[in-house]
Amino acid sequence: MGARPYRTCLALCQEEALAAFAAAGVRPARLGPVPARLTPRLLRLPDALFRRIAAASLQVDAHARSSMWDDLEHGRATEIGDLQGEVVAMAERHGLTAPVNARLTALVHKAGRPGGRRSWSGPELLHAVRQP
Repeated sequence: MGARPYRTCLALCQEEALAAFAAAGVRPARLGPVPARLTPRLLRLPDALFRRIAAASLQVDAHARSSMWDDLEHGRATEIGDLQGEVVAMAERHGLTAPVNARLTALVHKAGRPGGRRSWSGPELLHAVRQP
């Protein structure tokens, strides 16, 4: 199984964030060759096509892990509330919802508790963040 389901989760979160940013009048910075508004579309591409298009701009160490992963592994509080949680709050302040970001926030909080689930296949995670 490829990484497309994981990237789709990220695309869903980014779409909600972009909607909240637009409602709040926030213009996201351009951090690479692809404008933020097009990133969700790029993330949803099939794995082989994504690798071809993104290879030039996404040189990622195969052994790299996020700071949130590191926090969970070491029993520290994560920054999920400051990231996805803020997207949820911003959306709500402007009459929108951000259910995928809210669900992901809840899943990370659960993962930080003793016995919390930390390992998800891409399809499992995608299904979980799409649940009401």
